[in-house]
Amino acid sequence: MATVTIDHNGRLSQVPASPGMTLAEALHAAGVELSLPCGGQHSCGKCRVWAQGQLSAMSERERQMLDGAPQGQRLACFTVVEGDCSLRTLSGGTDRILADYRADPLPPAPIYDGGYGVAVDIGTTTVVGYLFSRTGNTPIAVQGSLNSQRSYGADVLSRIAYCNEHTVTPLQDAIRGQLDALLYALCEKAGIGTEALSGLCVTGNTTMLHLLAGLEPRSLAMAPFTPQSVFGDWHSLDLPRFPGLRAYLPRCISAYVGADITCSVLSSGIASSSKNLLLVDIGTNGEMVLRTPDGMIGTSTAAGPAFEGSGISAGMSAQSGAISTVWTEDGQIRYGTVDDAPAAGLCGSGLVDAVAAFLETGVLDKRGRMAASFGGKAPLGDSGVFVTQKDIRQFQLAKGAIRGGMDVLLRHCGLSYDALDQIILCGGFGSYLNVSSAQAIGLIPPDLAGRTTAIGNAAGAGAGNILQNTARLTEAQDIAQAVRAIDLSTDAYFKKRYVEAMLF
Repeated sequence: MATVTIDHNGRLSQVPASPGMTLAEALHAAGVELSLPCGGQHSCGKCRVWAQGQLSAMSERERQMLDGAPQGQRLACFTVVEGDCSLRTLSGGTDRILADYRADPLPPAPIYDGGYGVAVDIGTTTVVGYLFSRTGNTPIAVQGSLNSQRSYGADVLSRIAYCNEHTVTPLQDAIRGQLDALLYALCEKAGIGTEALSGLCVTGNTTMLHLLAGLEPRSLAMAPFTPQSVFGDWHSLDLPRFPGLRAYLPRCISAYVGADITCSVLSSGIASSSKNLLLVDIGTNGEMVLRTPDGMIGTSTAAGPAFEGSGISAGMSAQSGAISTVWTEDGQIRYGTVDDAPAAGLCGSGLVDAVAAFLETGVLDKRGRMAASFGGKAPLGDSGVFVTQKDIRQFQLAKGAIRGGMDVLLRHCGLSYDALDQIILCGGFGSYLNVSSAQAIGLIPPDLAGRTTAIGNAAGAGAGNILQNTARLTEAQDIAQAVRAIDLSTDAYFKKRYVEAMLF
């Protein structure tokens, strides 16, 4: 049997290779996390590794996707092991994880009996945990990392597709292992023993909670979109270093509007407001809730991973070197990177800025067509990073989905955007988004930049609110039942606006 030798950040391991195994599958077997936004469907070109030895010949499709890459790089999902070989993962920096926290004004009344509890927000892209003492509403330790399930796809649809083919077990094992490590790291940071931890509240979208609980998510991706559970109950997660620790999973609103939005509504305070407020979490899933004096309605739209930097030719997460801001100066395009490091790629916030700058300088027209002089590939200043026409089309699909969803909610309530008192952005992408750029490209309607605010990780804050106060748990249950969910898959107006909103 062939052996694959893996070098991951200087740590060596070996795995036996069964016939037909790809390098991506070998990395999974070794427990090495590899970004695989397309879930191994040979469409994103992001799973690059250095590889040598007895490997399958490079197909023409792989060669095209590796255009310009140094010799020796291969795509792990394409490359089949044919004998002894070795691979080395590309080094990556530390990602910028949004881990802020807005404390609850209510005095603590925890849902657990012991001295310490943890609130966790499982996002599609990142996982963040907050450790609390039962006597306070401010976290005493915070820990965040990329979601380990990204090795199975960048968005919920690709992860559901993986489960359909391989069962939910690999993804459940991945997230439970990550939770175990996260809780252990929090205890170490705070200098407490693992036995001191007695409370856990874990939020996430409906698919993320299905994967955590080990429920097959197939029904979430096909009509009539019926979840196996909407949660709002306690679960035993069987975490190795925390035996017996049970987790409360907040209630979801529907199959496509999850507990993360329940928690965001809770911590934002919009449920008790009498104003017209639109709460939007822009990410791979664009989840949103509109609050009016008549009640709350919500929806979710599959924006895809473009806002997270995936599916974009030079896209990357918000690591050191990622272009995160772009602007024009004297008619020239300028840029800034995370940590002021040399430009290595483009993250989501930078992409929004780049599109706005391209529109301003005439690189793009209102239909998203790139000027012919660029040959379908426009540079970002002197960074060496390019944006392609295909990238722009991917971005337009994501932007159209978010704006179309917002338009549908307002239409259902008979409101114009002028009637909105405020747009509230939550989540990592929304917190780093340049509102002026978002308005310039039509993601946010005209004249609303001044009425748009970001509130950070509202889902994590809501999970912490629930963990630290039994009254908030009851309130979250009420919110989930009060929000009326709109299904965009059958909404004719959404289909119309989705196409129209792709224009700039």
